Amino acid sequence: MAPSPPTRRPPDLMEELVEEVLLRFPPDDPASLVRAALVSRRWCCLISGRGFRRRFRELHRAAPMLGFICNVLMNVRDVDRRHKARFVPTSSCLPHAGRPRWRALDARHGRVLLCRCADFSRGEDCLHPFVVWDPVTGEELQLPSLPMERCHPFPVGFNAEVLCAGGHLDGHFLVVFVGMYKDGMVAYEYSSEADVWSEPTILQHLYEYVDLVPAAVVGNAVYFSFEFGTRILKYDLGTREMSLIDMPCASFQRILMTTDEGRLGFTMVDYDCKLYLWSMEVVGARDDVVWTQDRVIELRDLLPADELLSLPCVVGYVNGHGAIFVGTNDGFYTIDLKSNLVKKVGRGLACMKDGDVDMGYGGEYVIPYTSFLFPALGAVSIATGRSAGASSA
Repeated sequence: MAPSPPTRRPPDLMEELVEEVLLRFPPDDPASLVRAALVSRRWCCLISGRGFRRRFRELHRAAPMLGFICNVLMNVRDVDRRHKARFVPTSSCLPHAGRPRWRALDARHGRVLLCRCADFSRGEDCLHPFVVWDPVTGEELQLPSLPMERCHPFPVGFNAEVLCAGGHLDGHFLVVFVGMYKDGMVAYEYSSEADVWSEPTILQHLYEYVDLVPAAVVGNAVYFSFEFGTRILKYDLGTREMSLIDMPCASFQRILMTTDEGRLGFTMVDYDCKLYLWSMEVVGARDDVVWTQDRVIELRDLLPADELLSLPCVVGYVNGHGAIFVGTNDGFYTIDLKSNLVKKVGRGLACMKDGDVDMGYGGEYVIPYTSFLFPALGAVSIATGRSAGASSA
């Protein structure tokens, strides 16, 4: 019997072809890139390269939502430890994470902005330094304290937003803080590049509580909500000036958003169990503000009947994806505003326990976590868990 010819190793695929295939992996499943990086050292180097990461972002454009952060109340007696910023992944390969004693204010491009208010029982009378946290890698950066002359007395109401400074690749970011003090509304801007807070901008004689609802970024401006108000606070990133915008209707519960057309908008649920979507346009030589009601969505047609025993509420907006979070007594749902596709992404309001943590989200807001994740070159050959992934803005 004639011996069989030796088996020839198939030729390697051209690197350009491999890259084109890998670029089309789903960005909301970062584990698929980790598995691909384990195939060979060549693939690992390709996926970990800056050129691949740049092209991957350009192709998929909007960073995928990989989870969300919510502020939960813990079943402990220590007042200072009652709150916990909790990361709930929507991708199975990512870890759950939490920061006791801290409250999440905003998240953008893989960065979560946390703050912890003063514990007056310990003689503290100012805001603790803000922390920018990555719940996937566990990395964090503590910001310097706000200028002390404005932290006395403690602000009655405040909010803050984290933003990218220029491109996503340089790693620099901004934080915009607004708070109500005795002399009016005060704003500060922090630059990670300079590692310093700016001089204050003051809008005198404005005494309204700034709501802790996540702000909206439209163009070169950040918009903050007031509690139970009919106005919005606008902070201009170029001039660092603040101004007020009237709302078309009053609502105790609304979410600001950026529309697909790049305008400021907001969404709310009224007592008729309908979701209302509004958008704003600036017209005329005098820059008049015009609000338009764009859509009305009947939630009874989208959500299960047993979820509507009490009035649902809008609790979050996924920027760049045209999706909103709606909270019910039993869960969190995302609603795609283009397709009306509904997906349950979390269990709900005050109905489950996690150790000594009361997972009730009643009255709180959901902060979507969006980011591109790529394998870490040094860890990818060891594991596919937390150490094998690197968050990238």
